[in-house]
Amino acid sequence: MVESERLLYLRLKQPNLRLGKFKQLHECMVRGETNAINTGQRIILPKSFTGGPRYMFNNCKDAFAICKYAGYPSYFITMTCNSEWNEIKREVTPQGLHAEDRPDILCRIFKLKVDKLIKELKRGTFFGKIIGYCLTIEF
Repeated sequence: MVESERLLYLRLKQPNLRLGKFKQLHECMVRGETNAINTGQRIILPKSFTGGPRYMFNNCKDAFAICKYAGYPSYFITMTCNSEWNEIKREVTPQGLHAEDRPDILCRIFKLKVDKLIKELKRGTFFGKIIGYCLTIEF
């Protein structure tokens, strides 16, 4: 619901947002296309919109910058949320619910566990000193 409200705001405030010039529009002008309906997208999402293409592209550029500074990655660690974790069961079972009924609890507990893992990795006891890291959470 929050995301749909943000999208509605962006759709209604397109003229007021400062989104800059886009390469696609310039290329269309160079090719001589005069029909703006066939050009680009109707609604342009700013790079601050989480999950949008410009947001993802900027995150990718940030990851490349980290790799340029720190070198190629040495480890690729994958962590998956387990709905059978005791912390999750402790919160949902007394209410007579299943883990999939409360995605908010799943997300919070998973985030706590990810933060704990990152803290342990930064401490340097497992793999030595960490120069840089990238973190992606997918739903």
